[in-house]
Amino acid sequence: MTLSNLSTSKSIWVAMRGGMFGNAHQSVFDPNENEFVNADRTVSGVPSTMLQYPANAFTEAAEIKPGDSTDVTIGFFSGPSRNATAGRCRVQLGFLVGDDFNNGYGQCVLRTFMAKMDAQ
Repeated sequence: MTLSNLSTSKSIWVAMRGGMFGNAHQSVFDPNENEFVNADRTVSGVPSTMLQYPANAFTEAAEIKPGDSTDVTIGFFSGPSRNATAGRCRVQLGFLVGDDFNNGYGQCVLRTFMAKMDAQ
């Protein structure tokens, strides 16, 4: 996917919502509701980092300058003895987005969205 900053005057900072032990919070659900997840190491293009509570902050982020974009790739994998079923899948992604980031710290909001896609 490509993340774009539509602003013409201000940068944004973006990260994938990551987990405590290398488990990120992105999922694909196949038509049989089998869940396929990713790990922090399978995200490229932006960092994968935890949402810090209670401050709603992040400690890693990629800057997307005004009018610019960045490509993001996320790999998903299944657990043992689980096979994906072809058909319409649901994809759930969580992004941390902020409008400032200095010295390894920034305020952010969690934006989670769901999409549907056809998978073979």
